[in-house]
Amino acid sequence: MMDNKYALAVAARALVAGLGILMLSAFGSGRDTPGGIGGTGIDPGGIGGTGITALGPIQRFGSIYVNGREYLLTPETRYLVDGAKRPASALHLGDLVVVQAAASHGKTIAALVRVQHAVIGPISQTDVDAGRITVLGQTIHLNSDTLIRASGSLTLSLADLRVGNVVAVSALSQGHAQWQALRVTRIATGAAPSRVPLLMRGRIERIDPAKDRLRLGHIWLNTNERTLRGVTVGQEMIATGSYQDGHPDVHSLHPAHLGLGSVGDRMYLVGYLRHTSQGWRSNGFFLHIGVDTRFVGGSAKSLHTGTLAVMEGRVEQPGNIRLYRIVLGAIPMHYGIPQLTHGAEGAGYRAAGPVIERPEVVRPEMQRPEIMRPQIQRPQIMRPEIQRPQITRPQIQQPQMMP
Repeated sequence: MMDNKYALAVAARALVAGLGILMLSAFGSGRDTPGGIGGTGIDPGGIGGTGITALGPIQRFGSIYVNGREYLLTPETRYLVDGAKRPASALHLGDLVVVQAAASHGKTIAALVRVQHAVIGPISQTDVDAGRITVLGQTIHLNSDTLIRASGSLTLSLADLRVGNVVAVSALSQGHAQWQALRVTRIATGAAPSRVPLLMRGRIERIDPAKDRLRLGHIWLNTNERTLRGVTVGQEMIATGSYQDGHPDVHSLHPAHLGLGSVGDRMYLVGYLRHTSQGWRSNGFFLHIGVDTRFVGGSAKSLHTGTLAVMEGRVEQPGNIRLYRIVLGAIPMHYGIPQLTHGAEGAGYRAAGPVIERPEVVRPEMQRPEIMRPQIQRPQIMRPEIQRPQITRPQIQQPQMMP
């Protein structure tokens, strides 16, 4: 945890950086690159040439852990935050990420890590007792496992969040504009600035071309004729833009697909289940649950809309996953992560421990002290006057010799 005396310096620096990062305009980056893992142009290698894709929160660093699995980060690993290229330092605990990786010599190497925020914008309502906030018409639920941070690593509580604060939320969708927060990062405090970044995901409910606006996720958003071109009611979209003088203004719309995996990819994901007339769905995927699907913590009879599960399977065809394993009752931030210990054999593993976030340390500017050298006076030594003694020589008479 960061020392309080550096908090203001961290917040100021992170606000400048955060507002620049989150003016999201680069959503096309992943779509224009053909081939490879999820269209990244990266050869997945691995077993049978298939890739590995994970969707879940970052649980730990050193590489990164997602859904209890370790993904090694290399100098070749690429990073995107809501479509914009970023360095590895842009990753935080609790960020919801899509990791596209490949198996190599018994390890899983991450080729691409994508942070996917659920919503970015000013808080319009807070309810500490109910454990929720409202951002751009989206209800964000927080619990004891939700990480709440100021920009950097300063830990906050729900009571520290105020109406008008601008926040970036990583969360799992519960449907109907409801989200379970994994991490909430406050990127601006006090009254919202005149222009702040905006991002939200949801279903197009209505379109009003006469007024150049649309209703997305229970909120009306201003836009323009060009942005509305080709958009239809019922589409799941991501809207990006800015919140200007209290009014949300959308600059671009993109399909809200997560681009998860290619046919044959191994999938590891966490999400809420939703039962539809076509079967079970989660994170935009249709889920095939067969007689060979293994359940942990329950059974097929335990499933209902709103069940939170950690799932493992394989992409059979675009948008469809055959599940091999479903874990019920798991806590996303803690599921499956090992705790490092030190013994006679060196580093080992045991049951999961608490999540520890790397603090951001701001080094104070140290001024070299001025050292005053003391003035030392040389002591005056008084030499004593010593009188030379007077020596009287004795008179010695010569003896007289007798004849």
